Amino acid sequence: HADIDVVICLPKVMQDDIADGPGPLEGRNAIKMTLQQSLVEALKQARWIDTDAIKSIPHAPIPIIKLVTRKVMDREMHVDVSFRSANHNGLGTKKLVENLLTKLPALTPLVLVLKQFLAERGLGSGYTGGLSSYGLFLLVACFLEHHLSRSATASSIGTTHGVRSPQQSGKLRKRVRSNSHGPFGLDLTENNLGYLLIRFFKFYGDLQLFDPNRTAVSLVNGFCDRVKSIQGTDGAASRATNASNFNNNSNNPNPASRVTPQTMQRHQRQRLGTSATLNASTSFSSAAFDPICIEDPMLEGNNVGRNCFRFNAIQREWRDAGDILRKAIIEGPRETSLLGLIGVHI
Repeated sequence: HADIDVVICLPKVMQDDIADGPGPLEGRNAIKMTLQQSLVEALKQARWIDTDAIKSIPHAPIPIIKLVTRKVMDREMHVDVSFRSANHNGLGTKKLVENLLTKLPALTPLVLVLKQFLAERGLGSGYTGGLSSYGLFLLVACFLEHHLSRSATASSIGTTHGVRSPQQSGKLRKRVRSNSHGPFGLDLTENNLGYLLIRFFKFYGDLQLFDPNRTAVSLVNGFCDRVKSIQGTDGAASRATNASNFNNNSNNPNPASRVTPQTMQRHQRQRLGTSATLNASTSFSSAAFDPICIEDPMLEGNNVGRNCFRFNAIQREWRDAGDILRKAIIEGPRETSLLGLIGVHI
């Protein structure tokens, strides 16, 4: 169910938009097609492409061409082609993903299982109201980075905003450890992928733990108040608090070397291995009505979850899957695999 993303990088002289009309020396035969239209016409002549499946989406935020290859060894490949531009963060996102995959070993298997889980239910495409692969990746990464990490307690805002407090999470971990080996002989500790999957289903599937109407997801600021995130004040307040705490705990009396909130934000983004495009004119004002708020670490003000209008259905599926897995562990071994019980066939 995965596709291949291809980014075409052209010289800057070729990235400019075409003119509205022919120049005085070009006459009627001037080329009036965009680069995307020209590529579509060329792809229609390629034998390895199913020409009936070529779809051009020129008016998307990032214009793309979707195509499907002809079957090779009974398998076809889905390819998304785009041109690099000023607002194209594909290559930077690739670097971010690589850094997080190295930093969080559990990220790869969890994303693959959850991606298949959504695909089997028709909820894995942002074009049809499901959750995009990038959005899913950010949800899992933020869950691993901030919800399970004891060192990220400052990023939590407590159950009053739909997020379990660090103290409550610690109590839950102790209860799990006290009975960490179920009938399957599974080690249900935090280093176990099965435990992490169940915790993921429990956290994102339970409205009392994660309410998308009240909580925003951010790799930089953790799980934060959605209203403040939309207004752009939550991140600023968090950075100011962190900077103040750092300065108060520092013995350096030199005011010139004291940490500012802007410096703290830069260090937070450097920790992720990337630097986001800071666009002061972009805000989350329109995100107030989005089904879920997932901050794009590569483009400040961009909500990755704005098109996921079926997120309520996704939450129900995750909640039910968590209940099925917990019940299966209590009941004991059976012929069907645990992933098979929730309809994931890998």
